Amino acid sequence: MPVIWREQMTTCNDLVDQDHRYLLALFNSIELALAHSASLQHLPVFFRQLLDYTRVHFAREEQLQLKVHYPRYMEHKLRHQEITAQLEALDARIVAALGPPADSLVDAPADSLEDPPAESPVDLPADPSTRAETPADVPESDAPADQPDNEALRASLEREVLSFAREWVVDHIVKADLDLKPYLREYPRNFV
Repeated sequence: MPVIWREQMTTCNDLVDQDHRYLLALFNSIELALAHSASLQHLPVFFRQLLDYTRVHFAREEQLQLKVHYPRYMEHKLRHQEITAQLEALDARIVAALGPPADSLVDAPADSLEDPPAESPVDLPADPSTRAETPADVPESDAPADQPDNEALRASLEREVLSFAREWVVDHIVKADLDLKPYLREYPRNFV
């Protein structure tokens, strides 16, 4: 069941709230990837995005806490470190089970995101149905021959990942981060 942003989740800081909305969207993407064995291949990409964005968000939130003289900064920072360590452990488990995020934009160099040069056209057959398939055209599975049953793997990861994700959303975003609200309320919503 997707987690939906509610106004009660606001911290009174637009940047933190925007981060939280994006993190929730990533959680929801992870949940969708875990919903069916066929979509499990997308989990490493979504989870790595969650891990990377979480690091960015935590650094930003900690800087903001220092600026507003948040009295529980160190406690909050330690919780961020625990969450990051849990995310890293889950990411390692996902990569061990499914492989690294393949063909993703997560680790792509910036220049690889540009359009290919115009002078290097791609030759495509006029009618793909008339083209004979060669062994090089048939994709090989990247999955090892001894990889466990995808459904069992999916169910196991679903329990572990979603349990942690829900705990984080409920215990951290909804409770701990909302503890910042009285301090952030003293500043403009766009304060950074």
